[in-house]
Amino acid sequence: MKNTIKVSGLAALIAAIALNTLLITACSRGEGDSGGGEFSGSGTFTLDGIPETYNGKYAKLTVDEVIGAQSVTPSSVTLVQIINESVTLPLWVKTQDGIQRFYGQRLYGVTIGIYNSRTVYESSTPIAVRYFNQINLSSGSTTGWNQGKENP
Repeated sequence: MKNTIKVSGLAALIAAIALNTLLITACSRGEGDSGGGEFSGSGTFTLDGIPETYNGKYAKLTVDEVIGAQSVTPSSVTLVQIINESVTLPLWVKTQDGIQRFYGQRLYGVTIGIYNSRTVYESSTPIAVRYFNQINLSSGSTTGWNQGKENP
């Protein structure tokens, strides 16, 4: 009986350590909740139906602390090229710890800027701007160009 209790206790301890290790690994890869539940999931945004005149140009999403672009540094933003009237933007968030991938699900009013250049700076001016009300930035969210408007 004592051996059975020792074996059961040891098995429970091993299972607890394994579960804890899996949770730590998932969180370090950006999976799961990162504290407040605000930034969990996969962060990309796709805009379809972009007028073909913008094929070959570059897009950037902005709203509050979230930026949609290929990469973001404190001094510049590298944009994603529009191909076949569509663009998929990885989402980033500015936090007190720096710039990190956005893993969230929240409703936002977002702005999409279209640029001639792949790399833009704070002073860069878009050639076109589109505003969208109540976009759900979540795991792979998609919106059509016609759902937006030119003026806020």
